[in-house]
Formats: sequence, structure tokens, C-alpha cells
Amino acid sequence: MIFNRLCGGGQACLLTIPEYKIGFNGSLVRRRLYDFTTDGALMNTDELWTRELLINSSVVAFSDSEYYYRSNPDSITKKFSPRLFEKSVTEALLVDFAKTYFPENQELVQTLRRKHFSGLQWNIVFYDKEKDKFTDEERRRIESVLAQSYKFLNGFEIMKDSLKWGIAVALLRRFSWYQRLVVSHFNKKNIK
Repeated sequence: MIFNRLCGGGQACLLTIPEYKIGFNGSLVRRRLYDFTTDGALMNTDELWTRELLINSSVVAFSDSEYYYRSNPDSITKKFSPRLFEKSVTEALLVDFAKTYFPENQELVQTLRRKHFSGLQWNIVFYDKEKDKFTDEERRRIESVLAQSYKFLNGFEIMKDSLKWGIAVALLRRFSWYQRLVVSHFNKKNIK
């Protein structure tokens, strides 16, 4: 167990990536560390904040305690909402976080990159099936968020990680919205 001991912020951070092995609920954090956190406008930004707070901590202490969670049925994470698609951008930011703070750990970066890609893939397929349930304004917002998430992808890195993921990219191309996204992204890259 890791209770009743101290460790460095980087070591503690690695206990949260790619999945949490420690809880961060009820944490006591020096206020100045919040100066190092990302803007919290996106859904699930707390996933990134947790890691940013840990990596910028010189020492992290753990205690054995109980945490009680009350499920809120009105929570934004439980509702069918355009905001659900923002998770994909947060996952992309987590990939960049790992590249910045753990560049030598390529296995970790690849795992997070695959998680981001599969989440984006799921979001695109889900959006393609459910887009008629959104208003025109919501569709524009969702497509903007997914395009933002797509910009983080590097096709070469994905193909290098795994041929299976490269094939998944090819299969995604059957969705007309995805094709427009790829074409617009390609055109923007070539204009610059």
C-alpha cells in the first residue's frame, strides 16, 4: 500500500496515468499550484488538473480514508449533451501532457494516444448516428470540438503505434462528416 508515505509529484502523477491507481478526492493542495492548471472551460478538465497539480507538487502524501460519492442524476456527465464531446479534447490534452512530462515513456504516450483516438472515433460514430437530435448551433459546436480534437492527431504516429489503428482511421472515412473534417483539416494544412 502507498498509504502513510511520501513520494514526489511525478511519481504520484504516474499512479494516475493511464488509469487512476490512487484517489485525488478530498485533496489538500497549495493554492499556488492552481496557477499551473489548464483553463477549466472544457468538460472533464479535472482529469488534466489532477495530473497538473500532482506533477507540480514537490511532495505528495497519501492517507487511508473513506470517500463517499453521491451520484447526481442531473449531472452534466449523465445528460445527453453536446458537452459530452469535449472529453475528446481533454484526452488530447492529456496526450500532450504525457509527451511534455514523460517523453521517455513512449509506452505511456502510445497508450494515451490510442485512448484519445478511440474516444474520438467513438465520438464521431456516435455523432454521425445522433446528429439529427441536435440543433444546428449544437451541431456546429460539436463539429468544432471534434475538429479541435482531430487536430491533435498525428496520422504517422498512429500508424507507427499500430497497423490496427491505421486501419481504424481508414474505416472511419466512410462517414461523410468525418470526410469533411479530414478534407478541411488537410486543406488548412496545405494553405499554410
